[in-house]
Amino acid sequence: MLAVFSSCRREQTAPPAPVFFFSGDTVHVDRESAVFRRLAFATASEQPFARQIEAPANLTFDPTQLAEVIIPFSGRVTRSHVRLGQEVNAGTPLFEIISADFVEAQAEFFQARSEYEVARRNFRRYEELNRNGVASDREVEEARMEYEVAQQEFRLATAVVRVFHPNPENMNVGDPMVIRSPIAGKVSENNIIMGQFIHEEEEAVTIVNKYSMWLEAHVAERDIRFVSLDNTIEFRATAFPDTIFTGTIFYIDCSVDEDTRMIAVKAEVDNSGELLRNGMFATATITGTPQNRIAVPQTAIMQGSRQNFVFVRVGEASFVRRYVTVETIVDGMAMITGGLRAGETIISSGSIYILSDGGFFIR
Repeated sequence: MLAVFSSCRREQTAPPAPVFFFSGDTVHVDRESAVFRRLAFATASEQPFARQIEAPANLTFDPTQLAEVIIPFSGRVTRSHVRLGQEVNAGTPLFEIISADFVEAQAEFFQARSEYEVARRNFRRYEELNRNGVASDREVEEARMEYEVAQQEFRLATAVVRVFHPNPENMNVGDPMVIRSPIAGKVSENNIIMGQFIHEEEEAVTIVNKYSMWLEAHVAERDIRFVSLDNTIEFRATAFPDTIFTGTIFYIDCSVDEDTRMIAVKAEVDNSGELLRNGMFATATITGTPQNRIAVPQTAIMQGSRQNFVFVRVGEASFVRRYVTVETIVDGMAMITGGLRAGETIISSGSIYILSDGGFFIR
């Protein structure tokens, strides 16, 4: 009878306490359990983070360093001073033409200069006569007005001729018009042929400064908020995949391409190595302006069906689920933009042991 009673007492022994249990979004873990010993913890910290954006790009010449030399007057080429690919400086003679229009401009210049000299001497003569009481004030005033008109005409004629001749004072009527390079650079196009008759406004020579180029990157609309003026941009040209080139952003377009939903971002690029060419394709990486983000180990992030979450410590062995917004992962650290504050303690690894009872939290 006693043996039977003892057997019944052993069968009614209470089951062991659970190692963890749930209360809403909070889980309580037994501190003495193996599950708790497997948990690791970390403190969420605020760190500066510069987002990197990849974008397709292409290279173009800097239009401010490109000159398309156009003939101002129709005329015949009498001499060519440059060849294709030649390096030139600003003011270097490119070619010479004989033009009836230019001869006419020369004649107008010399006539205006002559009339100016006559009016100047005449005005001074009347001033002298007026001081001696020979010429009247009216005659002096008329001479002064003629002098000022002649002076303005001469200045205008000089300005017209100086466009085509750097020193019109040393020019002679009938001299050929010398076309000079407006910038320093390389002759990238030369349409000049000796004896050729060139018409007004016809493009003759193109000079380009190959050491200065623009990179035009096409940034997705969603990423443009991370791009700022003066940001550094790195890129790899298709022709040189192992070489990293750099530039500085100076322009962000004000409109979005309606077809691609891309925004043009332009950067100045130093091409002193002469490797880059107009029209090359490239892949650009833009480093955005650093912004503070909450950083936690990547292993702390748990993936739910709706949103990522972490376990935040709210007691000695109690943890609450907190939904978070993860911007990106960098070197094993998750950059959080919402749902977590700096200084909060989270489970950095081992959360899977809490979820293993049936996935209560994964919903």
